[in-house]
Amino acid sequence: MLDAADEEHMRRIRVENERGGEAREVVAAVARALDVDIDKGPGHRWDLDHMRRVVAAAESLVQERDDLHQEFHAQAELLRQARDQRNVWKESFEKVDAQLVQPLRRELREERDKNEALSAEKRAARAADGRRTVLHPVFGVETRFYPDAPDTAYVDELHAVIVSQAREIARLKGESE
Repeated sequence: MLDAADEEHMRRIRVENERGGEAREVVAAVARALDVDIDKGPGHRWDLDHMRRVVAAAESLVQERDDLHQEFHAQAELLRQARDQRNVWKESFEKVDAQLVQPLRRELREERDKNEALSAEKRAARAADGRRTVLHPVFGVETRFYPDAPDTAYVDELHAVIVSQAREIARLKGESE
């Protein structure tokens, strides 16, 4: 009967050792995942202080995760607030654009259209007149010439302008003396 009791006792020890071995494998795997050197320090790797380092590393990782989670939510809230503020500014700019800028753009467009129409009328009037107006580069005198006329007409008109200018200069000189 003693032998039977010893045999039962040994069987229970083997089962317990087997379970303990499985637990040690789990602790070793967690230590590797957390990058904890379970063999560091005095004593055996399965001593309580060695295994507590693994637990402390796991708790530290959980705390870091919680801190990051809180920071994430704080950043997400700041982002939501920034989006809301951006939308308010965008609506404000759209109102200003609709109330002030768009009417000015329409007015500018109308003025450009009027300017183009007047320029077209002026070009049409000049084309109908058959002559061109040229501003003399030195004297600043407007001279008209007929593009289809012979060169003598232009020369005669230029001669008349020069003579008129010479008379004006002589008159002014006579008045100043």
